[in-house]
Amino acid sequence: QELATYLLDALHEDTNRVTKKPYVEKPEQGENESDDNAATKAWASHLKRENSRILENCMGQIKSRVQCPHESCNKVSTTFDPFMYLSVPIP
Repeated sequence: QELATYLLDALHEDTNRVTKKPYVEKPEQGENESDDNAATKAWASHLKRENSRILENCMGQIKSRVQCPHESCNKVSTTFDPFMYLSVPIP
């Protein structure tokens, strides 16, 4: 598993078509924004720094939602983060 992870990372970095990587802030989903629209914006933002055949075939997005536990706060942060592999336990 570690070897496969290392090889995918190395292949992605070596074949990345983006040579000048601009600073890009991670976009948060707006209050009334649809998941589809927010995911599209986040992916477009990710492609400004990363773009390779490995990304096209082996990467995806995962939705992350964090909510403040204090009743007075009510702040919710929803982002769409890129991933190349997910570790899952095998029973």
